[in-house]
Amino acid sequence: MEKYIIALKDYCKRNPPNHGDAQSVMNLLYWTYTEYNPIDDQKIKDCFARLRNHFPELDLTQFDPIFFTVSDLCAEHERLAFMEGLRLGVTLMQELTEK
Repeated sequence: MEKYIIALKDYCKRNPPNHGDAQSVMNLLYWTYTEYNPIDDQKIKDCFARLRNHFPELDLTQFDPIFFTVSDLCAEHERLAFMEGLRLGVTLMQELTEK
């Protein structure tokens, strides 16, 4: 197994991947995951409706900065959780393959 890992690492060094706009492979995996697994389910829509109800005095243009800030916070939390899951998986694989 170690022979294949070394060969794969050597290949990647000689042929670095193109991440597009992503800064790393982990970011590329995250953005691909979110594209194919949108998070706008009914529960999230209901939560945003409840948030909107907390600010009845604001029209939509006044509420937009609040909505966008909460959305950004949620997206960043999701991104960090996804990245940590990948790190955890890699750590697990390293522990399982240690001699």
